[in-house]
Amino acid sequence: MTGKRKPTGKHPGGKPPIRYDPDRYPEFARALAIEGLTNQEIADKLNIGITTLKKWMKLYPEFATSIKEGKAPADAKVEMSLYKKALGFEVTEKRALVVGTGEYAHIEMVTETRYVPPDNTSCIFWLKNRKPDKWRDKHDVEHSGVISWAELVKRAGDKSE
Repeated sequence: MTGKRKPTGKHPGGKPPIRYDPDRYPEFARALAIEGLTNQEIADKLNIGITTLKKWMKLYPEFATSIKEGKAPADAKVEMSLYKKALGFEVTEKRALVVGTGEYAHIEMVTETRYVPPDNTSCIFWLKNRKPDKWRDKHDVEHSGVISWAELVKRAGDKSE
């Protein structure tokens, strides 16, 4: 028997939707984005599904902006780190050094500056993303002219002799 079901008063399926709160969610989402969380991780922390997060980002521009602005500082830090690694850099480190032997041994803190050489992978990644027309792996090659099957067969026959 097919017919309409009686309403049970329950949500038809899945989790009941969480109502968007403009006073709470934009700032909370911004704080989570500043920590470097992905959209999926932000959705998990907000206790909503990724679909709901994407829906809220479309419906509420201030929510989308807060996430985008929150991600900007973390993205900038990673970009700067990649840039430094591609060029090489100096780092100053403190380390403990044992001076002397036996009962006269003692520990001194020494400050050293060392050079970290450029990293090839970082250079390649940077160039492929910043100048894809020159550095990407795939190159578009255009062919001009016409070669017929008969010409190809003839050339193959000439080479086999």
